[in-house]
Amino acid sequence: MFIPLRKTGQLFTTGKKNVYGDREYSKEATPFGWAPIYMRDNLTDSSVRADSSASRGRAEETLIDYRLIIEKTVTPQKGDKIVLDGNKSMIVLRVHERMDMRGLLHHWEVDCGSA
Repeated sequence: MFIPLRKTGQLFTTGKKNVYGDREYSKEATPFGWAPIYMRDNLTDSSVRADSSASRGRAEETLIDYRLIIEKTVTPQKGDKIVLDGNKSMIVLRVHERMDMRGLLHHWEVDCGSA
């Protein structure tokens, strides 16, 4: 049986889009246990304007690249929102089922990105 490192997270399932085209998430979160495979927070340069000006204006953007193991008590789907330890918010990009020797679901492997 998969036993996470006793870290807690919250899963907000995605619903329909609002009038502005933004995703709306469930009001109630589903708690789950998780463990990290890798966690990368990158600070990269991004251009401020679409045109390339002489001043070369730049801004910094934080990119989140996480891979987590999530217990099977929840069912994450692409587009869902995950909040880890109450402060890190991210969007589910890919979900992989991981099976045990008998072919039964053991845990989820989830790739997450910036929200």
